[in-house]
Amino acid sequence: MNERKSFNKEALRGNNYDDLQWQKDFADATGIVIPDKYLYTSAGPKYAIDKIYEQNIIDFMQHEDLTESQAKRKANVRKTAALNDLKELIK
Repeated sequence: MNERKSFNKEALRGNNYDDLQWQKDFADATGIVIPDKYLYTSAGPKYAIDKIYEQNIIDFMQHEDLTESQAKRKANVRKTAALNDLKELIK
C-alpha cells in the first residue's frame, strides 16, 4: 500500500490530517474547492493561498472601503506571510 504525503499545513506540522479531509474542510470554511490534482502535492497549499489572496482583495475593498491598490497591498502582506510559513513547514 502506497501512502501519500499530505501537504496541508496541519499535516506538515505533524498532525494526522489528510489532504482529502483538508479539501472538504477548506471548501466548507471558505467556499474554495481545491482541485483533486493539487492534493498530496506542495501545489495544494499554494493554490489555497492564491485563492484566499483573491478573496481578501475583494473583502478588503467591500468591507474596509479600500481602493484596489490598497487592498492588493494588504492582501499581499498576508499572502507573503502564508507562503513563508508554508516554506518553513516544507523544509
